[in-house]
Amino acid sequence: MDTKTLNVGQQSLLGYLPATVIQNILDNRIKFDNNVEWKKNLPQHYMMHTVSLFADISGFTKLGEAFAKKGRIGPEFLAFSLNRYMEQLINIISKNGGDIFKFAGDALLVIWPESKKKKNLSESCQRAIQCALEIQSKLHNQEIASGKRLSIKVGIGVGECTILYVGGQFRRCESLSVGEALAHACESETKALGGGETICHENVKKMCEGIFEYEECTGLDSYGKPIDNTEGRFYRIKAMLGEKIATKADTYLMRSQFSSEKLLKNLSLLKSFVPAAIVNYLDIEKENYSKEIRVLSIMFLNLNIKLEDTRTDDGVHRIQNIVNCVQRCIYRTRGALNKFLMDDKGSVMLCCWGLPPMSSSEDHTRAVLTGLSLMKSLIKYECGALMGITTGSCFVGVCGAMGGQREYSLLG
Repeated sequence: MDTKTLNVGQQSLLGYLPATVIQNILDNRIKFDNNVEWKKNLPQHYMMHTVSLFADISGFTKLGEAFAKKGRIGPEFLAFSLNRYMEQLINIISKNGGDIFKFAGDALLVIWPESKKKKNLSESCQRAIQCALEIQSKLHNQEIASGKRLSIKVGIGVGECTILYVGGQFRRCESLSVGEALAHACESETKALGGGETICHENVKKMCEGIFEYEECTGLDSYGKPIDNTEGRFYRIKAMLGEKIATKADTYLMRSQFSSEKLLKNLSLLKSFVPAAIVNYLDIEKENYSKEIRVLSIMFLNLNIKLEDTRTDDGVHRIQNIVNCVQRCIYRTRGALNKFLMDDKGSVMLCCWGLPPMSSSEDHTRAVLTGLSLMKSLIKYECGALMGITTGSCFVGVCGAMGGQREYSLLG
């Protein structure tokens, strides 16, 4: 029995981390030697077999445009409306055992806890599909603001998944999920022609044959391009035919079994995976005070890093070097790396200047100077980059479910 307990801020910190990452840290699947620079402990990776679900909210762009007309207060209305919707979505995912690995603005990347038995993996596939059908039945075409409705496109994949840990500059680490399961889930979502549709890869269909009604995706995808079957066939899930399997909140169960003593022992490592801006509020147990409207300078950075790079040791070390390079350039000008996402479409980073406590009247200049510095520095790693920079009012604060999984994000 644990004799040590977590304070409110430490408990809140766990909501900003996937249960899978916390479990890997507590089980020493990733190991850090505090006697050397943190970046020298990385990269590290952990491979598992899992089911992945990618949920993309449709109608968010129009909602954002409508609230933008309200002026400076618009981003706060946008965040309030989106959080109401996201909270319902997160609760459904959690009830069905999913672990939200990444928030990507108006999208969520979910994995199911590792299962070594094929039978259990098949059950996880069924739970993921049941989760998607419940999402569609409860959240499709839901009015979130006057005259504004949101729906969700869902893609599901199954297979290998590698959790990759990179970074470490100034003790700031990044976790990425890559592999077959994630690639198939993201690719499946692109086959959905609109909100309310759930698409799965053929590997998922094989594991749940006869339980659901399927319709093969043919013709054009959501981008208006002919559907390419080189990576397998994709199926639209129409309805449930077989008996519904009991829901199982695997992620909730996993979180309830974390040892407080181990969590406290690894607290500094856990904090390294969460943006420093929100950690400052968590340390003083004032999470709610993080919400505000701020003028930020934001950079979208698209890097020439491909999923193929994650399949070899040389490729993984190249990613580590590139991430360290980006971190150095950003932190040198007092910027922050808010998000790092990698999928079959490329690698994207969301960088910003103006977050507390590093804001300055020269943030826009620092963002541009960082971009110029990055272009020169990345040449060493033969890494091309595309970037866009803008300045404006944004909502900054917690997005997701208070008390559940959430992230420190920017909206506007």
